[in-house]
Amino acid sequence: MPYGFIDPRPGVFLYQKPTLICAYKPREILFTDAVPLRYRGCEVPGVNISPRGMRSIACTHRGDILLHLVNMEGISGPLTVELRGWIWDGITSARLEPEGKDLEVKRNGAICRLTVEAEDVDPVDTMIRLSLETSR
Repeated sequence: MPYGFIDPRPGVFLYQKPTLICAYKPREILFTDAVPLRYRGCEVPGVNISPRGMRSIACTHRGDILLHLVNMEGISGPLTVELRGWIWDGITSARLEPEGKDLEVKRNGAICRLTVEAEDVDPVDTMIRLSLETSR
């Protein structure tokens, strides 16, 4: 079983529970102080992730957007995240949470591109804090 995989069988899940709690604890504030971003559908509009196998969820947290990249298929390689659309126009910076590692924001016209290196991809949920211009 890949690291980060949650086995749904009751006995196995209880065995995995301490590991899940340890992984959640440093991120707790990122969940408890967050407010879901409103959007239609199951994934965040304008977010394209490569390779496929990651799902996106977004919320607001202390004036920023937290973009969760949920690892559905155990991807361990580097990720490219493309952000398209008006909501992403005002991005001024991006960093990984909870580590605080800055990510380079590359722009190509209306597309904003971020790269997450393989060693920074979380086996369950890679979180990126996106800071936006406050004058919007």
